[in-house]
Formats: sequence, C-alpha cells, structure tokens
Amino acid sequence: MLTVFGCFFSTINNGFVWDDEYNLLDNPAYKGLSWRHLSWMFTTFHGGNYHPLSWITLGLDYTLWGMNPAGYHFTNLVLHGLNAVLFYLLLTDILRRSYEDDTTLSFNFLVSALIGTLFFAVHPLRVESVAWISTRGDTLCGIFYLLTILFYFRIGKKAIDAETSKWYWMSLIFYGCSLLSRAWGITLPIILLILDIYPLRRWTWKKNLWQSNKTILVEKIPFAFLSLVAGLLAFFAKKGSMLSVDQHTVIDRLLQAAYGLCFYLWKTVVPIRLSPLYQLHDFSIAKPQYILNVAVVLGITLVLVCLRNRWPWAITAWFCYGIIVSPLLGFTQSGPQMTADRYTYFSGLPFAILVGAGVYKLALVYQEKKMRRLSWISIHFMASTVLILLAMQSYRQVRVWQDNLSFWNQIIYLDPSNTLALNERARLKFEITYDYMGAETDYSHLINLQPKNTDALVNRGLVRIKLEKFAGALQDFNLALRLDTRKAEAHNGLGLWYYEKGAPKKALKSYNTAIELDSKFADAFNNRGLAHSQLGNPTIAIKDFTAAIRLAPMSPDAYANRGVALLSLNKVEQAVQDFTKALDVAPSNWFFRKSVEQALTGAYMRQKK
Repeated sequence: MLTVFGCFFSTINNGFVWDDEYNLLDNPAYKGLSWRHLSWMFTTFHGGNYHPLSWITLGLDYTLWGMNPAGYHFTNLVLHGLNAVLFYLLLTDILRRSYEDDTTLSFNFLVSALIGTLFFAVHPLRVESVAWISTRGDTLCGIFYLLTILFYFRIGKKAIDAETSKWYWMSLIFYGCSLLSRAWGITLPIILLILDIYPLRRWTWKKNLWQSNKTILVEKIPFAFLSLVAGLLAFFAKKGSMLSVDQHTVIDRLLQAAYGLCFYLWKTVVPIRLSPLYQLHDFSIAKPQYILNVAVVLGITLVLVCLRNRWPWAITAWFCYGIIVSPLLGFTQSGPQMTADRYTYFSGLPFAILVGAGVYKLALVYQEKKMRRLSWISIHFMASTVLILLAMQSYRQVRVWQDNLSFWNQIIYLDPSNTLALNERARLKFEITYDYMGAETDYSHLINLQPKNTDALVNRGLVRIKLEKFAGALQDFNLALRLDTRKAEAHNGLGLWYYEKGAPKKALKSYNTAIELDSKFADAFNNRGLAHSQLGNPTIAIKDFTAAIRLAPMSPDAYANRGVALLSLNKVEQAVQDFTKALDVAPSNWFFRKSVEQALTGAYMRQKK
C-alpha cells in the first residue's frame, strides 16, 4: 500500500478536471449528507450513471474538505490502496487453489502474489481511475467487487450449507454494494461461473450438465437478478447519450469491440502514448487494421480453446478479460470515447493474476532445480525493473491530470485532429485563462477539420471580438447563420458585434431574435441587459439581468452588471449585495475581480454618504 501511495501521491496536487466541473463544481445536489442530499443520490442518473454509494463518498468528501480537490484525490488514493490489499489477498487465494499440492506459504509464494499485485496497482492504466475524481465509482466499486469474489472463494468446493451460507450471503451483499457504486459488476455472475470451473473446480463435466451442476447454477440466480436490475438502471442512465444503429452500425460496433480487446491487451503490455480521451471515429471494414484486430481476437480464442486442458489458466484469464470489459466495448456506445484507460481497472485484473501465477510457476521450476540460480536472479531483476518502469510511467502520467490545460494538451499532442479536445481547450483559453490568441488558433484548427461546425464558428467570432478583429468576427457569425438561420448563439454573437461597434439598437434586435429562438439563453439576456443600459433604460436592463441570474445562478457577470444598473438607480444596498455575490462566484481572474471590487468600494462610499 505504501508503494501505491508513493506512486500516486502527487495526485494530491491535482485539481478538478473536465467532467469534475459538471459533476462537482457546478452541482450543489451532492454537497452534503442530509436526507435531501441522500434522496437525490439514490434517485439521480446525473452524468449518465446510477451510483448512489459513490455520491455518498463524494458528499462525505465535501463535508470534510469543502471544495479542496486535495481531499477528494486523497480519498481516491486510499480506495485504490485498499483495492491493492484486497487484490493481494485474492491473488494468494487463487494461487493456493491453483497449486493445491503446495501446502506451504513459501517465500516465493508471497513474492509472486506481491509482484502480481504491484503489476495491477502501479500500472499506468490505473492512473485515470485514481487521478480523476469523477471516476470515483471505479475505485469504490473495486473494493466491493473484490470482496464479493473473496467471500465467494470461502465457499470452496462445498455446496451451500449452514457452514458456508454466511460466506455466500456476505458475497451477495458486497455484490449489491458494488453495483450501487458503479455498474462494473453486471457481468460478475458469469465470472463466478467461470471461476467455479477453474480454479475452484466445482463444475463437473458429465453428460447431464444441468443435473450435475444444478446447485451451482441455482446459486447464481440472486446474483443474476441483481445484475439484471443494475443493467436496466445503467441502460436508462445512458439511454440519452447512446448512439443509434444509424449513427453507429452493427458492423462498426463489432469492429470497435475487436479493436478494444486488442487495444487494452497491447496497452497492458506496452503502456505508452496513453491519452485521457481516445475519440470515437468511423470504422470501416475495408481498413486492414480492423480486419487484423478481428483476426487476432479469433486467433487467440481458437488457440486457447484448443489448449484448454493444458493451459486452463490462460483460457480462464482470456474469457474473464473479455467478459468483464464487454459492456464497454462499444456494443451500446455511449459518449465520445472509443476506448478509455479506466475501462481496464477491472478487466486488467486477469492479466495481473497471470503475472503473479507466472512468477510462481517459475519459482517452482527453480525449486525443482530445472533452472540455474543466475537465471532465477535475472528473472527477479527483470520483474523489479519492469515494476519500477511502470511506476515511473504512472508518476509521469499523473501530471497529465494536474489541471484542464495539461489534460487537453496531452490529448491534442497525441491526436492533433481530436475535435472534442480542440474545442474544449479553446473554450478553456477563452473563458478561463483569457488566452484569446491561443483560443482563436484552436478554433481555426477545429474549423479546418469541420468547416460546417457552427458552434466553432460562433465561438471564434466571439474570440475575434475580444481581439478586435471585427471583420473576421462578422464573417464567422454570418457564415454560421448561413449554415443554420435558427442558431440562437449566432444571433447573440451578432448582437454583441453590433454592441461593440456602438449600435445598441441593432444589437437589441439580434438579442431579441436569440431569446425568441432560445428562451433559456442566459448570455443573451445578460447581453440584452447591457444594451438596454447603454440606451439609458436601467429598469428594463435589471429585468434582463435578473432573468440571466435565474437561468444561470452562478454567473458573476450578471450579478456585477445588475449591481451597476441598481447603483445607477441609487439602490445602493441591493447593488452592494450583487457586487458581493459576483465576487463570491467569480473566477480567479484579477481584472474582473479588481473591477468589481472597485465598484463595490464606490457603492460603500455612496452608502456612507
């Protein structure tokens, strides 16, 4: 556990990244453990997931740490460390059952389990699940997932009776908890059935399979029921973001599945060029690499089936790997990602077990004096070297998750044509870091890749207004409107262009159109309020600013603008409240905060008079 802490401890210095903004920063519903918060946690599909226990741990984090990301990262780190301990216990149990003739827990036995555990725990593919707070469900679910298997193993080869029933029910309870943490365990009943075959050897291969294995199959019914319920909840949670067959054909899904199986296997062996986002792209059966993926998957499966009696451990690991990761191979594609490192948090367990078992097998060969001492020392040296290299790579990968800018920079560095990353980095530069030149460059690159991307055109127009490139901005808004005449954002941008050019009446017309097209467009209300203020109508402006605040309660601009309008009507006390609120929700931008502080100081002075 100390090794895991040392490898990942720098996550404590990381901030909130990407979906953390939606799940945590802008989500007051989880911030506490009252009945109201708990009710929301057990009924929400927020973020396309149903995981109430994960929300409870995040609510506890908020209670302990507020919005300090270090506390949230520390919890993730502790959970991953506990998973490493549990996996060590599981691996020792699997080795003991696989090599029943070895009745002693020898030094080599313990070292082999430790090497397999470290291979799982410090592997760079674990970084995403540990360093990203929004994936809390992975690390929390892992604890209950591993406990489910550990208690199931306590049943051993026996049927469920008075002695073993407690282990069975404990296993079932932890399984339910795992599903309430994240739906990773929906395939676990099948995994338990495979483990009954090997290494538990509870399954018997007789002519009448049902009669000879009836007890084992009946045992899985409660597990299967919980799996079915969790699967339905996961389906409804993801339903809104799932791609239809028209968007992502059956052939696309099969090719993506084969690609994913090869991708995760390859990245486990060679964990380089890891990206936080591998964007989904079009699959074509005509491309050789996708046919090769299918051939590799079928080839490995065929070979292992043929060698099932000689290498039962290999076919067990391969089938467990494929079954665990199957829900996330693209058959029910949801989200923009084609693959994701976090999907290996559970599906990578079989490979780590193989590593531990492989080292132990070599130890037996050495003990039987079929291997030279120098070779045995070399194997230990190579294993240690590999683990050190993996840990170093993980330590470097943690830096990618330091903040949003490093996050998007890494994605674009590995894939310059990643349109989602280009859009998000441009938005970050525009709205947060105020790097307008950088934002314009990213939007321009994005538009070159997607010339009909009206969102990118509008956003580049807004950036160009900040850069006072008014001619280019007007071209962007007009092109966006030619592509989509009902695009409210383009009308809002055109209104802002008129406003900056000193034509507030024309700006009002564009803002009115934007609001007619989208009655919940907070920015359009805020901008229309500014136009009314410039035309000398502060009372009407206040109504628009109030509407903007109702639609976007965390908008510092709307509060500050309403404060200015209230001050012009000599409503000093209300203005002070708005300026104070603007500072409370304002980003850490020195220029904005300084201007609001000056306005607040002026309001205080008027209040004293």
